[in-house]
Amino acid sequence: MRTLILLGALGLLLLGALFVALRSWTGLAGVAIPWQGWLALIGGAVLTLALGIGLMALMFYSARRGHDEAAHDQQAFRLPEARERDEEDGPPPPPR
Repeated sequence: MRTLILLGALGLLLLGALFVALRSWTGLAGVAIPWQGWLALIGGAVLTLALGIGLMALMFYSARRGHDEAAHDQQAFRLPEARERDEEDGPPPPPR
């Protein structure tokens, strides 16, 4: 039920954003955009998509190669002496 309410609220937000965008776009009917403006608009959209796709690809590449495991391994952040001492004491107790 909570998921249905969330999807409904997100759907209403999307419809509202589309309504405002359509109304703004049609309200500018008398304004002419020169070719430089269209070039800037298309270039900005393409660069934004390329940046988003590139960052997502790097994130998936990093996760698949195991580069994220060091960030989750708390032992990696401890001094070597403390790690050696912990290894002698045995495994740590499970977290609560």
